[in-house]
Amino acid sequence: MTTHLLRPDTLTGEALDLYLEQGWYRVGDALMTCRYVRSHGTLRTALWVRLPLRQLTFRKGLRKLMRKVERRFDVRVQPHLSTDEHERVYSCYRDHKGENRSPTLARFLGDSGDTLFDTYEVAMWDGDRLAAFSLFDLGAESVQSLICAYDPSFSKYSLGFVSMLFEIREGLDRDLNYFYPGYVLPGEPSMDYKLRVGELEMLSHAGRMWVAMPPMTEVPLDTDRLADQLQALEAYLDEAAIPFELFTNELFEGPAYYPALKQCLDHPEVFVLTSEVTGNQVLLLAWCVQSGCYELLRCGRGTVQVIPPGEQPARQEPVFVVLERVRTSHHPRLAVLHAAKILLRMGA
Repeated sequence: MTTHLLRPDTLTGEALDLYLEQGWYRVGDALMTCRYVRSHGTLRTALWVRLPLRQLTFRKGLRKLMRKVERRFDVRVQPHLSTDEHERVYSCYRDHKGENRSPTLARFLGDSGDTLFDTYEVAMWDGDRLAAFSLFDLGAESVQSLICAYDPSFSKYSLGFVSMLFEIREGLDRDLNYFYPGYVLPGEPSMDYKLRVGELEMLSHAGRMWVAMPPMTEVPLDTDRLADQLQALEAYLDEAAIPFELFTNELFEGPAYYPALKQCLDHPEVFVLTSEVTGNQVLLLAWCVQSGCYELLRCGRGTVQVIPPGEQPARQEPVFVVLERVRTSHHPRLAVLHAAKILLRMGA
């Protein structure tokens, strides 16, 4: 599984620090981690980043931007308490962005999020009107940045980016060690603002450690590794004359989030061996980014009704239900040989 979800009953500041250090992040009243994200129809590598706060000094340009906002708005950092003004700003921001976001701020935070997490806000007021706010959680030694929403009529002030700078400053004032803004998606410019805050570190999955982040063009990407491994599988499938087709799994994150999809395929891209084994069952070949192994799966075909947010019509998405994880292999040739043997035995 490339996406994991955890719902803790209790969570101390020290425990939150540990989860953040391991590449987990808050979603609602749960914690998640992932290796891939499908953004605007393209599969991207989830690159987890953090900003060390020890000895951090803001660049001159960032200090100037913060002073400009503080002269224009009443900036308050305080424990978060949702109000109608917060929901109004969130709703305006959501409509302005027009993306797949939670319908309300309350839904975004989750039913029990206020009891699990120590959530604070940066609120920027224009008189008695809330212009923007951002939310962040405090750990024992870290800050977890969650969300910013702003009234679109104040777009020219860069309040989304500046609110993150105020969150970082709060971490500095509290003498904390790290600021965690979640992940960035190489190739997706909408998240590049996170790269402007300072000298970031990234989580290296190879050694499960944080390392200085190189230029984005030099970052090793899980999506490139996946493409290389599928290309290797494709060559051996062609050599074995096994017909196949590439399946792009739009719902690969579903098993982590929805119990009804728990048994469904959790790989983003796989090869479907188009000779049917028996009835509506097929064999799939996949490569797992976490284990580095090739997986041979016996699956059944199905469909799921997807109801998008807003007024978009419902649609049917194909899914595969995993009936058996038949075999794992360290080499693509062995994976294809195992698949060929099963197809031959079944007379496909």
